[in-house]
Amino acid sequence: MASANAELENDDVSAACEHLKDLQQQWQLIGFAGAKNEHRLWQAFRAVNDAVFAKRQEEIKERRAEQSLLLDSLRSELEQLNKAAEDVKGLKEINDILNQLNSLSVPKTLRNQQNELRQMLAAKLETIQAGRRQADLEALFEGLEMGQLPEQWKKNIVSSLSSDEMLIRLEILSDVESPEMLKDERVKVQIAMLEEKLSGSDINNQDILKGFINSCPLPIESEKLVRLKRCMGM
Repeated sequence: MASANAELENDDVSAACEHLKDLQQQWQLIGFAGAKNEHRLWQAFRAVNDAVFAKRQEEIKERRAEQSLLLDSLRSELEQLNKAAEDVKGLKEINDILNQLNSLSVPKTLRNQQNELRQMLAAKLETIQAGRRQADLEALFEGLEMGQLPEQWKKNIVSSLSSDEMLIRLEILSDVESPEMLKDERVKVQIAMLEEKLSGSDINNQDILKGFINSCPLPIESEKLVRLKRCMGM
């Protein structure tokens, strides 16, 4: 009984319950203490068990209440972020909301809602970025048609490739036909690009575009400018 009574003061209620379960098993192995003592001791032992297990139930109840409050709070935060995301238009605002969203540690029950909001923000972000890229391209071609390279496109790029080869590379990457007279040259460039890719080199439109416009003499020949526009979908 002394061992059981000690568990009434144990702050670790889960451990106390486990110990009492062990004592219950041991009780079955203890010899009969006589009708009078047996009933008295069992009632006292049972009272200790009931008190400790009731304390555990109260802890579980409190924990569930705390979790419910936390869940409500997280749900409210997600709803507020979702409302803010519906009207957001700027990159900074979208990134701010994304940062807040990603900082939330949500349970499984709210994870779908969090992911849907994240996808919506990512789509808005891509729309804004695509619009900016399009505006940059339009500004670029407006400048090139006047024989000028807009300031934001000026880069100090060092490359072993000629501007003619860069233009063919752009056509290959954009799946645009090159002039018939450059058919053989295009095959050579394709082979070179394949070898570079197999060696782990990263080949992308934007880098080649920047290389071309910064290496090609201005004003760019009208025929090359038309080919460049086709590559950029203009």
